[in-house]
Amino acid sequence: MRICDLTTLYIDGGAGGVNTYLLEKARSLADYDGVTNHTIIVPGARHAKQSLFGSTLYTVKSPRFFYNPHHRILTNYQQVRQLLRSVHPDLIEVDCSYLLGRWAQAATGKGRVPLVGFYHTHLPSFYARPLTQRFGNAMAQMAESWPGGI
Repeated sequence: MRICDLTTLYIDGGAGGVNTYLLEKARSLADYDGVTNHTIIVPGARHAKQSLFGSTLYTVKSPRFFYNPHHRILTNYQQVRQLLRSVHPDLIEVDCSYLLGRWAQAATGKGRVPLVGFYHTHLPSFYARPLTQRFGNAMAQMAESWPGGI
């Protein structure tokens, strides 16, 4: 089985919840015979490819998030699509059903590859709350209700 993790909450060169989860998942899958290929696609400071306990970690050059210099956000759909098509996953795990789930479906063909989502944080709220300081509550409420609000 070929598994692909597609996530936005990875901190390039950092540590934390999602980083630890992906590191330990890669370590565990290295000893599991049922997985022939594990690919991780995350945002980063530059395009890069590295090995992580037998898994392949791709960082896609991504802009910093405007209010948090540690977080980057995947914005390069073409690069993500190219990577997904090249690894031919049998299963894709996404941390964001709003954007990345849709990107994964578009790249692999709707319904062809099962998607599994996990809920680490409510991304619209994560991105929207700082907007209240800058633009007021109306803008943040619209962003938090996304995808229907924006």
